Amino acid sequence: RRVVSCRSRACGARLRPQYGLRSHCGALSSLGWRGIFHRVEYYDRVFGDLGPGEVLEWYDIDWELLKPFVLERMPDAGILVDVGCGTSSFCHQAGQWNSSWRVVGLDVSATAIARQRERTGSCTFVEASATALPFGDEAADVLLEKGMLEALRSSKAMEQTSLEIVAEAYRVLKTGGRFVSVSHQSNYDVFLSRAAPWTEVSRHELRSSQSSQVFLYSCDKSCSQAA
Repeated sequence: RRVVSCRSRACGARLRPQYGLRSHCGALSSLGWRGIFHRVEYYDRVFGDLGPGEVLEWYDIDWELLKPFVLERMPDAGILVDVGCGTSSFCHQAGQWNSSWRVVGLDVSATAIARQRERTGSCTFVEASATALPFGDEAADVLLEKGMLEALRSSKAMEQTSLEIVAEAYRVLKTGGRFVSVSHQSNYDVFLSRAAPWTEVSRHELRSSQSSQVFLYSCDKSCSQAA
């Protein structure tokens, strides 16, 4: 497995040298820069150009860094959902950590889902929109998104859609569940609190360097809030 990193504040512009920026730059030239990061064609192009065994990990954030925040709210035989999973290894790593979990990866890109299904493992991958998750109310224990909302919010036209995605995550979460969001933005708690009536939204710094910072926001839906 070869990991291709994506750590840009513009949600995808700086990739590791071995990726060569081929599909990214090709997508920009054919689709245009403005508002590109909410367009399915962009992701189909980028994911489709990955070589055999390559995966794209946004922000270089993997299961080991996210695990403590997931484990706090995941019961045995719980349901974990990665919304906007792309070709990340997160679902596979989580499923290997606890085989009793039901791990589901969702993405609007058919190319990403097809690439995920080529890999072996017990995870389920579904082509679906984050605004209409294929679950009933209070179905999942933990939902996670890594960079999807930041990509969408790079287009002002997608702000309302981003709010709807967080509200949809709140609907699907069980009482006592957690929504995890990873972003470069240091003030995402304001946006997340506006989108749904979380009991608590906490910010955690996952990485800090001169060029960028990565934050994790844990949004909890507690018993007292649901009552």
